[in-house]
Amino acid sequence: MEITLATESHIPQIVEVWKEFMDYHRNIEPHLARREDGHVNFENYIRNLMKSEDAQLVVALDKDRVVGYCLALINKNPPVVKREIYGYISDIAVQSDYRRQGIGGANTGQNP
Repeated sequence: MEITLATESHIPQIVEVWKEFMDYHRNIEPHLARREDGHVNFENYIRNLMKSEDAQLVVALDKDRVVGYCLALINKNPPVVKREIYGYISDIAVQSDYRRQGIGGANTGQNP
């Protein structure tokens, strides 16, 4: 298993992992049901984020197959709190066949 920064070539497979992720959560929280065009919007969203210095998208690869991804973002609070800038994990998703194998806790070994 390899954890690495996502590239354009990974995007179609990331979208497939995202669909499974969303469909799983739809069964728990119906308000999270994805729109028919949700995958198109998600693809555009991550393509734009991959160009941003305030986002990092990594993938878990089994050979050349994307089996998981993690999207981390840097954001700003309004100027009413002491800590204006913060980072958070927006998404972390692993295909069902690969869950419970430590993929979600692995890292790239690189500094962000």
